[in-house]
Amino acid sequence: MKSFLQTIQEDTQKSKIDKLTHMVKYPKKHIKTLSKPFPAFEHINLEDWQSIHPPSNSSLQTVNEIKYLISLSNFIPKQEEDIVMHDTSIMQAFKLYADEYGLEIDFDRIKDLRRQTEPVILSLKRHYNRPRPKVLAKELGLPLETFPLKTAGSPSYPSGHATQGRLVALLVADEAPLEHRSNILEIGKRIGEGRQTAGAHYPSDTEFGIRLANHLYDMSKQSMEPDLTLEMVESLEYSGSDESEFVIDVVSDIDKQIGSINGEVSLDQRKGFTNSKKIGVQIILKANERVKFTTLANEIISGDSDLSIEKPTVSRSTKDFAFRHKDIDRKIYVTTRPDTKRGGGATADPNELMTAALCTMSKIPTVETLEDLDALIEEVKKVIKTGKVIGYTSLEEQALENDYNNLVQAISAAEAIDKKGGWKGADKVYLTGKAWSDDVKQFQVTKYGMKDFNASDFIIKKGSNYIGVSLKKKKSGTTGDPTLINKGFTTLLQGKEFDKVRDDLDDASYSFYSGVIKSAQRFQELKPKLAVDSDGNPWLNKTLNDKLGKRAKNLNNKNWKKFVTGLPNELINYQLKKSRSLFKPMSDVIEKNADLFADTLIRLILKTELKELQKVNFDFALVTGVGRMLKSGLVIESGDYQDVDTMTTKVDELFKTGKPSMKLNSSKTQAFDKGSTAAMLHMILSIGSSPICDVTLRYKGNFASAPSFLATFSKEFKESLK
Repeated sequence: MKSFLQTIQEDTQKSKIDKLTHMVKYPKKHIKTLSKPFPAFEHINLEDWQSIHPPSNSSLQTVNEIKYLISLSNFIPKQEEDIVMHDTSIMQAFKLYADEYGLEIDFDRIKDLRRQTEPVILSLKRHYNRPRPKVLAKELGLPLETFPLKTAGSPSYPSGHATQGRLVALLVADEAPLEHRSNILEIGKRIGEGRQTAGAHYPSDTEFGIRLANHLYDMSKQSMEPDLTLEMVESLEYSGSDESEFVIDVVSDIDKQIGSINGEVSLDQRKGFTNSKKIGVQIILKANERVKFTTLANEIISGDSDLSIEKPTVSRSTKDFAFRHKDIDRKIYVTTRPDTKRGGGATADPNELMTAALCTMSKIPTVETLEDLDALIEEVKKVIKTGKVIGYTSLEEQALENDYNNLVQAISAAEAIDKKGGWKGADKVYLTGKAWSDDVKQFQVTKYGMKDFNASDFIIKKGSNYIGVSLKKKKSGTTGDPTLINKGFTTLLQGKEFDKVRDDLDDASYSFYSGVIKSAQRFQELKPKLAVDSDGNPWLNKTLNDKLGKRAKNLNNKNWKKFVTGLPNELINYQLKKSRSLFKPMSDVIEKNADLFADTLIRLILKTELKELQKVNFDFALVTGVGRMLKSGLVIESGDYQDVDTMTTKVDELFKTGKPSMKLNSSKTQAFDKGSTAAMLHMILSIGSSPICDVTLRYKGNFASAPSFLATFSKEFKESLK
């Protein structure tokens, strides 16, 4: 039994520990950060977030959290590289991922939102003033080892890295294709967890940070149109000093009033756009927001007594606007310019339609300016109306407008097709995406159980000759190549020779996913508050859980897929990156049947068997258009053109040196390896000792379906084709 004195001493010690705070003096940069504006989150109710207190310093939870951090210190050597990178840059890991997979992400917008979180996070840190784990561990006599960080000088709660990592991950994931979402969210998760491994944050810091990030994300998505009649900013008055500077202020004022669209205002430095009669201004916008912006700008101008509307050039009346200010003699002409991101507002990709139309022209006009691109789009529209392009959809036609990135890539591809094959001025071009026209259906080859073995995106006809083009695109010659195939695992398993392989994989899939489903159900029963997705919904909803039955008694190898589709992707991806991942038996099957897989993939990727169609005047080529739109102007690089003759000749040479083979890439981390960050297999496809393709096997978002093979030519093979 404790004595009264012991009780008093313990209470005194607890009180001393609970009064312990972050004692480090706030640097000037933190004080400066607190004064920064955060318009995207200006409506946040900080009082609500100032009432979610961390566990007390003396609580059992805090002690257990520090002990947990002690257990994580063993992982510091394995995570050191990531910890160092994330320490000073939240964005870097996301940018590296985007570069690796060729994703177009508006990082400037996301960076701005991340910066706006800083005063919010720091104000909460100052409010709670929680000491860092290292300080408290020392006071409690706990042996916590920490990793030296450059950004751990503020109070601990909430974790700024966990907050920003989660927010940036959500924003990046929104712009990326669905199949990348879980990987991107995992990056954000690792940023927060890495701070725990380094001993810089308690788990409760991280949890609070994620909670805050989800709220900030919701706020960032709220976009309200301003009431243009009520939100007019007080008109600016010209002082008579600098006209250009004043004009920029006026246009910036208009831009501010259009709160739903972010523009970048500057003087238009192009020759002839500022003269004795007018002052040129440009606004950089998302391409599909230019018409809307111009409409709203004209509404604002018409409602301001100091301003009067002028007419822009007829050809650009929907994208440009012009006006006068009562104190300025010259007209103010505003050109809206694209921010290099794809626009158009339609969901279809018009790249194939653009390239097809350009192939029918006897000469592709030289393009140097935005106006040139607009004029070329009009020419493409005229070609389409002639009926020379067959098989396009209305959505593809609608998407032509404003899509400059696709247009410059189409120019690059069309010029490569003409330069290498002489197909300029084609009679007709047949798009095959929707359906094969009867005129070219004789070239639709079925092989290996695939109706689309002839992978032509469009077929050019000139005279009695035809060429099928498998069209790809990329931003520059230095960026990663687009994938040559995107085929499901099971689509390759055609024929009796694959019967045993299919059975083995079916068994492995059921074994793995039934384990995931059962574990999820058990955990959900034990920890219902934790077994929720990012939106707070249970892993298994009530309907699915009832159908599954207690202890998953109703689960079998016929119905497991419907339960998998109900689970969060993050949960499945997490399991796929463990040593018992489904990718392990898949890799075993591939290695055991390497010859079969290698031979099939060689045929699918290189399409060498299409050479047989030359006897009916049909040729085939892989073509990649290379180009991009920058704020500084357009860039068109030489497209890549690989015809079936060149590839067949090279492959025949290599077959003399050995057989096709497929093996895991030992220089890459596989899904089932320790430290894996991505649920995928990395393989090398070779003929003899010569690597032909880099191949990955990964899911595309639907775990009920088989994962897909994606492949790009190896550097060695690309070089040999030259």
